[in-house]
Amino acid sequence: MLAVALTEATTPRQVSEVVVRELLPAFGGRRLALYLLQDRHLYLAWETGFPPGFLAPFEGVALDARLPGVETLTSGRPLFFDSMQALARAYPGIPLDATVGARAFLPLISSGRPVGSCILGFDRPRSFSSEERTVLTALAGLIAQAMERARRYETEAALARGLQRALLPRRLSAHPCWRPRGGTCRGRRGWTWAATGTTSWPRGRPGPGHR
Repeated sequence: MLAVALTEATTPRQVSEVVVRELLPAFGGRRLALYLLQDRHLYLAWETGFPPGFLAPFEGVALDARLPGVETLTSGRPLFFDSMQALARAYPGIPLDATVGARAFLPLISSGRPVGSCILGFDRPRSFSSEERTVLTALAGLIAQAMERARRYETEAALARGLQRALLPRRLSAHPCWRPRGGTCRGRRGWTWAATGTTSWPRGRPGPGHR
């Protein structure tokens, strides 16, 4: 179900919503944070369940920071902690959002490319079986692929909008009678006259159907 839903997500927000809706309930998780890599820093893309403001100090953390959310990505290995005490022993001094619970830190890697990291939080101590670790690691790969695809889609869409604005003459785009169609019509390529409820046309040109 998660894999299917991820293929239909076209934005990072939609990917995050799918993970919250499908992944957390399946494993009994209560907290989730998704971080995305940009310019060798990790930025929060989505979070749920954490105390307000708790994640703020980790925003934009560099890849050389000694934090489990960073090291799971730089090493490419998932990190599982059966209890908050185990997490505190592994990372002395790390801020904790709870005194009881368990945590899983998963690397988001797509085709060998680092994408970000995923943090799962559980309200009670729990062990992670070998099967659960394998499944969570595999799901993290699917999330990474979906997130990378969504970010690429957003980039391409933004580029297309920019090109459209750049190629459309401002003199024509400001006139209410011009409307994009996507075909080759009378006049300029990709543009055609549109009915606007007025009887006037630019520069006194005849309307459609007149010579």
